[in-house]
Amino acid sequence: MATEGQTFDQWLKNAGVPQHALSPQQLAVLEAAFGFLRRCGCDYYSLRMLSHFLLNCGAGLKVAQVARLVNVSRQTASRQQDRK
Repeated sequence: MATEGQTFDQWLKNAGVPQHALSPQQLAVLEAAFGFLRRCGCDYYSLRMLSHFLLNCGAGLKVAQVARLVNVSRQTASRQQDRK
């Protein structure tokens, strides 16, 4: 699992997302995303839904960041960008 046994800080660090560079709004969205993964698990559909949300919610996260956070390739995450 992408979050199993990890803290929020470890999750960000393992994905190469510097916490100090995130705005308070981005931090809040990612904290909620981390909680979602902890509750719902890291199955294919949960990760796909989460990556779609993170890419299209207006949080300003980069495709590569989202891909690393949900443990998919950048290409896979990119295909979900701007899909409705």
